[in-house]
Amino acid sequence: MAIEVSVRKEIKTYQEKLIFGFSIRQALALTATITFSVGTGLLNYFFWKLSIDDIGLLLMFLSVPILSLGWYQKDGMPIERYLKVLWTYHRLAPNYPFVLPGKEELFIELEDKKEGKKRTEYHH
Repeated sequence: MAIEVSVRKEIKTYQEKLIFGFSIRQALALTATITFSVGTGLLNYFFWKLSIDDIGLLLMFLSVPILSLGWYQKDGMPIERYLKVLWTYHRLAPNYPFVLPGKEELFIELEDKKEGKKRTEYHH
């Protein structure tokens, strides 16, 4: 008699569910959204005095982006990792020179001429 156990094909897709079936990121996004909504509701009740319909629309439009940070993934990456990759990509130089293998010295000399540097090398 054989025992069968299902195993995920890709272990990287596994996400821990820590708090009521939510991951930590999802629980933090949900907490931030609830805190923002309750705070805005209290401000409305005590100061702004807008109708519940108007403040409800405002809350929906403002809380959806906060809430979506917990669930949104771009190319299988959480939003903070994707933004880090995007930031690194845009910080890199816009173009890279092509250097033939074994011709690095020529490239260094061309760069030095362009920048007006002189290199002194000592051989023993």
